[in-house]
Amino acid sequence: MRQPLDIAIVGAGITGLACASLLARDGHRVLVYERFESSRPLGTGLMLQPTGQAALARLGLLGDIEALGARVDRLHGITDRGATIFDLSYADLDANYYAIGVHRAALHGALWRAFADCNASLETGHTVTGAKSFPAARQRC
Repeated sequence: MRQPLDIAIVGAGITGLACASLLARDGHRVLVYERFESSRPLGTGLMLQPTGQAALARLGLLGDIEALGARVDRLHGITDRGATIFDLSYADLDANYYAIGVHRAALHGALWRAFADCNASLETGHTVTGAKSFPAARQRC
């Protein structure tokens, strides 16, 4: 294994928590900066596509999210007059593909639990306004 890196992540939302958990599990020192005093989900629901499901599987959370959400096999959009705008059947792409409709708070909660178990750190109440690149850090990668 290569040397552990010091990694800063901005935001303790869905992506930040997932990235922090994966990187910390890989042995890196991870610090997440969050502007709010506590990490919380913003928004309502979302659909997890197969790529998002693969990331959740790697975190060991896919089964939990499938239990909290609803399987979506087809997206069919029509106008108020019945004309089809789009019609996507995931099975037309691959027999194993589908989406999962899930409330953002349920997904955030599962990711928060994974983050709490991964040894990454969280600093709240910080607004990040810029970033600097350190040449020495690039040479280590």
